[in-house]
Order: sequence, then C-alpha cells, then structure tokens
Amino acid sequence: MIKNLKLKISLTNLVLFSFCIPASLYAQKSNFPYELSTLKEGLLLTAGLSLESWGFLLKKDQHKPNYDEISMLDKNDINPFDRPAADLWSPKARLTSDIGLAILEMSPAFLILQERIRYNIFTTYIMYLEGWVLNDGLTGISKGLANRKRPYLYNKSLSPEEKSEKGNDAVRSFYSGHTSHSFYSAVFVSKIFSDTNPLSNYRYIVWGSTLAIAGTVAYMRYRSGMHFPSDIAAGALTGAAIGYIIPVAHSRNSGRYALIPLIGHYSGLMVKINFN
Repeated sequence: MIKNLKLKISLTNLVLFSFCIPASLYAQKSNFPYELSTLKEGLLLTAGLSLESWGFLLKKDQHKPNYDEISMLDKNDINPFDRPAADLWSPKARLTSDIGLAILEMSPAFLILQERIRYNIFTTYIMYLEGWVLNDGLTGISKGLANRKRPYLYNKSLSPEEKSEKGNDAVRSFYSGHTSHSFYSAVFVSKIFSDTNPLSNYRYIVWGSTLAIAGTVAYMRYRSGMHFPSDIAAGALTGAAIGYIIPVAHSRNSGRYALIPLIGHYSGLMVKINFN
C-alpha cells in the first residue's frame, strides 16, 4: 500500500512542479531569499546520488536472518534504554507511521499556495530534491553498515515466520528512515515558509503542525516494534539537521556558510562557517 501511495505523492509533486515552471521563469528572484549555483547543485546532487548508490550496494550484501539466529536472540542483551521496544508490535501503528510520512512528503506541494514561493518553485524543488537524496543516501548507508536487528525480532509473542517475512529489512533498524524523512520534510517546509514569510504568525502553526506529525511518525515507529528509541533519535536529528542546513546553504546571505559533501572513509555533510 505505502509503495503505491508514495508513487502517487511523487507524481502529484511532479505535476504541480511542472505547472509552476512557466510562472517561475518570470520570477522576481531578487525578492526570493534563496538562490542556486551550478557548482553547488552539481556537487550536492552528485554527492547524494553517490551516497544512494553506496547504500543500495550495502543493502544487497545484507542477509536475511534465519530461524536459528532469531531463536538465539535475547532482549536482555539490548541496552536498557532500547530494551522496552522488544516487547512492542502493532501493524496499526506501522500503518499510521506510513500515512504520517506520506503526508509530510506531500507537504512541499502546499508551498505553491504562497505566491512568492510559487514564482520560485524551481529553486524550491531543486533544494528539496537535493536534501531528500542526501538524507536518503545517509540513511541507507547507516542501515547497511550498522546491520542492526529490528526490535520485533526479539519479541517472543511473534512466530519465526512473522519475524522472517521481511527478509533483509529485518536487519536495517539503525537508523529510522521514516523518522529521518519525516523530520527532514517538516523542518525543510517550515524553514522555507518562515524565511519567505518572516512576519507571518502562521509560521508558528506551520512549525508546530509539521513537527507534531513528524513526532507522531517517530513514536509510531517505536510502538510498531520497528525501531528502538536510539534509532528514532538518530533519524530525527539527522533529518532535521539536513532539513535546516539545505535552506541555509542556499540563502542569498550564506556567504559565511559552506556546505561540503564528504565521500570516502567518512561520508556525510560538513558545514563550514566563516566568522570574519
């Protein structure tokens, strides 16, 4: 279900984006707080796609846990902070988290309701795409390297068949992709709205509502037995950081900031700040 829903969301965003391109050609860009640069966008997109490719290769090498491995798992081996998650399982909570994520990934489409954003939609969507790819790539690499078993594998109330039906996804617990993408979209949309409407009282409503949905997604990933609290915390911090950094790095007043992709032994993003 969620795969079809995400496909519909992607198509909807694409259609809205396409309709707004003609308007963006006549944008008064000097009034928009963000700008693109060929070098910066090329580096960010290349870094994001490289991270995505690495994450995909890591996923291919992960193996599905067998019955013997699952039967030997003991929740007492989990650290006390994360241990309560091993007793949780809720398909309803999982579905709720899927719906919440879908809503937030759809939220950038609502930015076109603002005329100032609508006439600069190309810049806005390129920024969103770059951040989304970077966030997804980092999430995939983390899952592939950590190889952490999901909480439900420790749950004694589930049968071995139920535990093994997800294949190698069962060892992709750290960190939570639902949470990282939810907080990425929430912070990105809220930051864009706030910067383009600095005097609007609706800023607080946008921040509050998007973060509330993201927080609900995070909690439902815990309640569903899909993630440990540490998975969720890491996902929230990573997604929120990227959602904030991307707009800042594209700000017309960002001369003091530099966003540097890192690919190699250490992969990620480095923010350089010039205080001179």
